[in-house]
Amino acid sequence: MGDLHYPNRLLDYPMGGMDSLVKTFVKALTTNNDNVGELRLNTRVEQFILDEKDGQAHCQGVIVQSKDGTRKRIKAKKGVVSNAPVWNMARILKDSIADKVEPTPEIVQNAVQDIQGQAKDMNMTGS
Repeated sequence: MGDLHYPNRLLDYPMGGMDSLVKTFVKALTTNNDNVGELRLNTRVEQFILDEKDGQAHCQGVIVQSKDGTRKRIKAKKGVVSNAPVWNMARILKDSIADKVEPTPEIVQNAVQDIQGQAKDMNMTGS
């Protein structure tokens, strides 16, 4: 926040507050007749289901845990959107490739290591 005193710096908020941002996101996910996606709140992502697709690491779904402790595997049709901070993302990704029966493709391992490096190098704001 200290940088806001410099010229041409702004602090913007969505019109209607953060609630309007969430409502717009939900509308975008569910407006189609196909219900192209779903938004889950208060749901902990335990693991990403990772694999290689077209030469890149690809998330095919998630394993989540709800407040009541129920675990569920959710397969993604197109992809997964997560708002987890990079530090949490690094932990979840590490857990996603650890202790697997099948070997994890090297490209997926490299992508996980890249994100772990980014998380380690990123400074906290202290706020």
